Amino acid sequence: MLKKLKLVGTCLAWEDLNIIGKWSNLEVLKMKPDACRGTEWYQIEATNDHFPALKHLVIRHSLHLQEIPIEFADIYSLQLIELQNCSAKSMASARRVQEDQESLGSKAGNVRSYNDPGLNTSDVMNGVLEFVYHTSNNTVNDRLGPEWISSEIRTSLLHFGIFREDSEIPVKKLMRSWMAEGFLKLENDLEGEAEKCPQELVDRCLVHVCQKSLDRTKVRSCKPFKRVTDDEIDYCLYGLYRALLTPVHRQLRDHDNNDLLKRTHSIFSIGLNDSFLMLKSELIHFKLLKVLDLSHVRIDNFPVQILNLIWLRYLALFIYVNLKIPREICRLWNVQTFIVKGIRLSVITFPEEIWGLMQLRHLKLSRFYLPDCPSGSVDKGRHLDFLNIQTISYLSQRCCTKEVIMGIQNVKELGISGGDEIDSNGPLNNLVHLQQLETLSFIFCFKILSASAKAFPATLKKLKLERTLISWSYLDIIAELPNLEVLKLMAHACLGDEWHPNVQGFTRLKLLLIEDNFLKHRKATDENFLVLERLVLKKCHNLKEIPIEFA
Repeated sequence: MLKKLKLVGTCLAWEDLNIIGKWSNLEVLKMKPDACRGTEWYQIEATNDHFPALKHLVIRHSLHLQEIPIEFADIYSLQLIELQNCSAKSMASARRVQEDQESLGSKAGNVRSYNDPGLNTSDVMNGVLEFVYHTSNNTVNDRLGPEWISSEIRTSLLHFGIFREDSEIPVKKLMRSWMAEGFLKLENDLEGEAEKCPQELVDRCLVHVCQKSLDRTKVRSCKPFKRVTDDEIDYCLYGLYRALLTPVHRQLRDHDNNDLLKRTHSIFSIGLNDSFLMLKSELIHFKLLKVLDLSHVRIDNFPVQILNLIWLRYLALFIYVNLKIPREICRLWNVQTFIVKGIRLSVITFPEEIWGLMQLRHLKLSRFYLPDCPSGSVDKGRHLDFLNIQTISYLSQRCCTKEVIMGIQNVKELGISGGDEIDSNGPLNNLVHLQQLETLSFIFCFKILSASAKAFPATLKKLKLERTLISWSYLDIIAELPNLEVLKLMAHACLGDEWHPNVQGFTRLKLLLIEDNFLKHRKATDENFLVLERLVLKKCHNLKEIPIEFA
């Protein structure tokens, strides 16, 4: 009953596919790199007899393919021929198939091509980057660029130029920068739609994947095939900062087009330095700034000059001491992403006014205190909630009061940090009110996790524990979480060297990661981990063996 088959690195002979062709229920066949060896497939003809139900023919990265057999026109069910990064000859033959379908009186299928005929990957990248440069400077019109490159993709490519050459680029950072720019023109599910953009760049051979998530479903980091360099990326202040400029044909009035201060909409620091004094006095002039990334500049207090940048949507800082955020933070009412990096011991303290940032979507700090929402009792009508919040980390465990939790009810990803002395796990019991929560992380929360699985939201899909020092038996409680798919046990998550899980636990767990723990013996039964797809072990030097029951 096999319906879908994917071959990767199998190096089959092409004639072996004739055997696969006899599988009567096969609906999808994907042949990835090195699926077959050789350059010719003789044994089968492209006729309606051999492919009676073929709807889509997709060919990618096959520059050596000379042509698509004209016999494909005889396949009545064929609706689409899609070519990506193929030769000019194969593209021309696809057009002939389409014309033949029309001449035979059948409905012609669509032909799509994601590169200009005759261009290899390098040529395509050169054309794209040159087109981005010209369009940004309004020297040519849209008709001169490749038809398959949307304006959103052209703009997104510029952001690769802010990173050092040949460096792995975090996709999350790209996505949040793209959202801050506003060129994606999205209203509701910003993150969901923004996640599609990196994969589209990969599919179009504009970037290649460096790292994927452990479950292999998302791109974590990538690199462009060609370095992005053009006049829209300004290198300033002795090479310590890079800036992106607003294209002259958008947003600004004619007499502002030559004003670089007004055209600058993004500033990024590069390389760890203490150069902020050189930029601080100039910030007030960048009135239209949307992105300010100072994550490579050490600061010891919040730069008050930033408070004048009312159009700011993305702010990233780097600290090495405790930091108090001023009450005037409420002026930055457009901020969507606020990131503060720093050493683990540094703590950021927010005033009540932080609740006035109604557009906030991502709040990521090494460790911070969030005051109760100033609207008073949680049972009364609330006026200041983070309605758009998606990500919060790392919130101090003592701040998990009902007032705070009710103010972040829509959060999907939450990180909680310990280190504060509290007498019970009472505050963490409030997490049950987070009915949108899918990802939860604990770090330095020593032996204070809730004693019942009912204290966790039923929506939880991913859980990460690091330096929590829980007993291995506590995982029996975690095993009761009904929708848990990913469990990561990082450094010193558990105490002890033996794990004997109860039966019928982790019924939906697909990925289990154990890293840098002192586990020696792990017992499993065939009633555990019924749908487990990946078991990842890292730095488990004491582990004697993987139980045979995993088979």
